[in-house]
Amino acid sequence: MIGNNNKKKIIFFTEFSKKIGGGHYARSERLYKILKKKYKCNFYFNKNRKKINDIIKLEYKYYKLLVIYDLKKIYKYNFYKKKEISYICFDNTKKFNQINHININPLNFTKGKYNGPKYYPYPKDLLNIKIKKEAKRVKKILIIQGSTDAYNFRDQILKLTRNFLFIKKIQVYMPGKKNSKKNNIIYYKKFKNISSLLSKIDIAITSTGNLACEIGYLGIPMLYMTKNKVEKTRAKMLTKKNIGKMLSIRNKKNVISELNKLIFDYKYRNYQIKQNLLYFRNDGLKNVLKIINEKYEKI
Repeated sequence: MIGNNNKKKIIFFTEFSKKIGGGHYARSERLYKILKKKYKCNFYFNKNRKKINDIIKLEYKYYKLLVIYDLKKIYKYNFYKKKEISYICFDNTKKFNQINHININPLNFTKGKYNGPKYYPYPKDLLNIKIKKEAKRVKKILIIQGSTDAYNFRDQILKLTRNFLFIKKIQVYMPGKKNSKKNNIIYYKKFKNISSLLSKIDIAITSTGNLACEIGYLGIPMLYMTKNKVEKTRAKMLTKKNIGKMLSIRNKKNVISELNKLIFDYKYRNYQIKQNLLYFRNDGLKNVLKIINEKYEKI
């Protein structure tokens, strides 16, 4: 069957939940919407291991496959040693030498093939936003912990900084259940276009998931505050590169001091903007699509 069949297909497997977040899903859906215009593609999310294996086995009867895994724990899933099946794995550092696969790690900020923001598939609408001119006054700060706030950390950050930001007359943007405004806090319902929100922001207090790359792409200075162990490691790496700064919610003095510095030290803030632009501003979407296209042609 498959040996005499030259038909090909790309299959995406991804996931999202309160605990996992929405970054895997958003990234894969973005690529899927582009690739389906050119190739035959299927998109699956939140499928268990058995269901994923069943789908691959069924599709393999009729197609040569490029399987794209964008999952938190990829090592739990099967890889078939078939020359007609290739794999691309996002956010995976393990090597599976017995199969035809490559890893793409846009959130791995160490040196390595296909590592770093150069391989982050930025949203197309983000690429069209012009970098804001260097503003001497900070007016708007974003407090965000990914799309789901898995550790319920966002409100703790707000509680820590609210009085300070209120005194400085700075608007705070945060995700909420509905669009509303209370004093200087602006709650927004989930944005269909996150880029339109980021275009308004002067400083972000964030974790170091996918959204950090998008914030950094626009040069927005970042303070990293997170409870996730993996994200803490990333935050330390970025801090060492002088790209933003990792802070602990337990040290209010340091948090307020760094906010003061970013808000009132014009030169320091613009240095952070330039550092972000140098590191994050890459055509990662083009680079990832090139890898996928080349992999597809070889199956």
